[in-house]
Amino acid sequence: MGTLEVVRSYVAAWNLRSPEAVLATFAAGGTYRDPVTVVPCAGEAMAAYLTGLWQSFPDLSFDIVTLADCGGGAAALEWVMRGTNTGPFGALPPTGRVIELAGADFLTTGHGKLRSVAGYLLRRYPAPAGPAGSGPTGDCRPVPVRLQRSGADRQGTSARGHGHHRAPGPG
Repeated sequence: MGTLEVVRSYVAAWNLRSPEAVLATFAAGGTYRDPVTVVPCAGEAMAAYLTGLWQSFPDLSFDIVTLADCGGGAAALEWVMRGTNTGPFGALPPTGRVIELAGADFLTTGHGKLRSVAGYLLRRYPAPAGPAGSGPTGDCRPVPVRLQRSGADRQGTSARGHGHHRAPGPG
């Protein structure tokens, strides 16, 4: 399976809302991280994070906006995440509101599986309140996120390097 097929199967697995399906797209030792996780997640910790996210947003889905093969098993994915907040998210109560967030994932693959997913939100969002560890999992805890543009970004060049998930999601 090529890089782009691996990424498409990963997004499809997210849309199934099945931790087992998402984990099956990862190689042994593969990791996932996004602005909500404190550390890269893998295995059972990732499954617990996904389960908690889907309990907060049971209709969560992702649409691919752009997908690029960057060579050497690397890919860049731009996505839109949509869902209705019907369950608590960390220390925040459910709002009943529909969210629509743009984001991007930078992924590495090998031998037909994901090695890593690093996901980012493309705009600011409310961060979960409360102390670290008060969220849906113990290993992938929600933390406040502050997005700022660097001086280089304001000058039109990027100072950011390759760094995820999943804002929540693909990351």
